[in-house]
Formats: sequence, structure tokens, C-alpha cells
Amino acid sequence: MSGLMRGTPSSLTARLSSSRDIFQASLLPIRTAWINAPSADQRRADSLQTELDSLRTEMHRQEELKAFDDYAADLQKEMPSHVPADYVRAKFEALAHNQAIAMAWDLRNVDRNAAKVELQKVQAALFHLQRNPTADPARLAELNAYGERLNIAVQSHAILRKATLGILTDARKLQPPIDEQATALHNDVAAAVRYASTTKVPEEGMPDFANMDDRTFAEWTRKNVK
Repeated sequence: MSGLMRGTPSSLTARLSSSRDIFQASLLPIRTAWINAPSADQRRADSLQTELDSLRTEMHRQEELKAFDDYAADLQKEMPSHVPADYVRAKFEALAHNQAIAMAWDLRNVDRNAAKVELQKVQAALFHLQRNPTADPARLAELNAYGERLNIAVQSHAILRKATLGILTDARKLQPPIDEQATALHNDVAAAVRYASTTKVPEEGMPDFANMDDRTFAEWTRKNVK
């Protein structure tokens, strides 16, 4: 009996300790979440950072639109006078579907010398990876895509220059619209030249065609044009 009584406190203590450990363990995720939860200041800072990033994105978009408008306007000034006022903009908007030209525009301000150095590093890495049978295909694809962007960055000015010259060349091939008034005048002059070669000049001299009515002109033609 005395032995049983002596063992009871120890057994009870063990059970209480075990229960306490279980309870504390159950509180661990709650404590961790509470400790890791962002403070009110952190949430405000994150919100401000998000707004700032959005503002920067919008500012960059506006700057790119202005740069495009200025570039198109400058090129439009070099177009023949009979070309529509929105000719260059329409041509560039059509070229926006060309991935290389669109990327060249986006990368036109990249330091080409730095891009060339980086491209050489990527090409060296690809050279070794392509000869490795265990190379990660995803890594190869990633390097190929990166190398393509670097190559376009290096060639961006040449790509844009070629596109610009193409627009200018196409514009110069366009024929001006037909001027009906000028065509009519040309036909009248040609007819007058033909009549002059077959017309006898009357003794009283050439009549005043400018003030001659249709009936008088027809009569004069009947008599004098053979």
C-alpha cells in the first residue's frame, strides 16, 4: 500500500508532463503563425511598395508611348507628301507582331557592349551543356531564350534601322493619287497639240477660245480642223 502510494505522485507527474507537452506542441503552429505574421507596419509598407511598383510600371509605359510617338513622327516627316499622315504609325503597329522587332524596340536602350560580353558567356555555357548528355533540358531552353534576348539587344539598332528603311522604301514606291484636274488639263493640251498639226490658221488669226461658247467652238472646229 505504501509502495503504491509512493508511486502515485510520480505516475501522476509523468501524465501531467506528457499532457503539457502535447498541449504545448499543439500551440506551436499558432505561435509560429503569430510570430511570422506581418505587423501592421509591415502590411502598410507592403501596400505602399505595391502601389509604388504600379506607379513605376505606368510611368515606364507612358515614357515608351511618348518615345514611340516621337520616333514615328520624326520618320513621318521623311515620307513623300502624298503619303497618308498616319502611314508610319500604321506600319509600325503592323510590325509590332514581329517578335524580333518588338523585342529590339524594348531592348534598344540596353548597353550593347555589356550585352555582347554577357552573350559570350551564355554561348560558352551552352557549348558545354550541349555536349553533356545529362544536361537539364529546362536549363538549356532557359539559356537559349536568354541568349536570344541578348543577341537582339546587341543587334537592336540594326534591326530597327532595317525596319525603318523598309517603311521609307515602301512609301517611296507608292504612286501619288490621280489629280483629275491635272489629267484633264493634260488631255486638253495634248488635244490642242494634235489639232495644231492639222489646223489651218484663218486669215483673221486665232480666235479667242477662252471666251468662245460651245456652239461657236464647234462651228470653228468644223471649219478649220481637218
